[in-house]
Amino acid sequence: MHLILRDEIRTGKGDFSYWLDQLEPHYTRTTRMRLFPGTLNIHLTSGSYRTPTNALRLEKEEYGGRVSKCSLSLCH
Repeated sequence: MHLILRDEIRTGKGDFSYWLDQLEPHYTRTTRMRLFPGTLNIHLTSGSYRTPTNALRLEKEEYGGRVSKCSLSLCH
């Protein structure tokens, strides 16, 4: 089954590379790979998308912070 989503690319805050640098050991431990320092910000204009149940997530308790940072999912 294929899922068709309509979207538009949006700019972000421009700070994810900073946070990736700060939290790199935690992301590397979670993903077992070094991540590219940036994001692709997609705003869905139609359709719906649920974060996969097997997505990796860095929770605030793992790095001693106040905010859960993001969910990571493999794209094909």
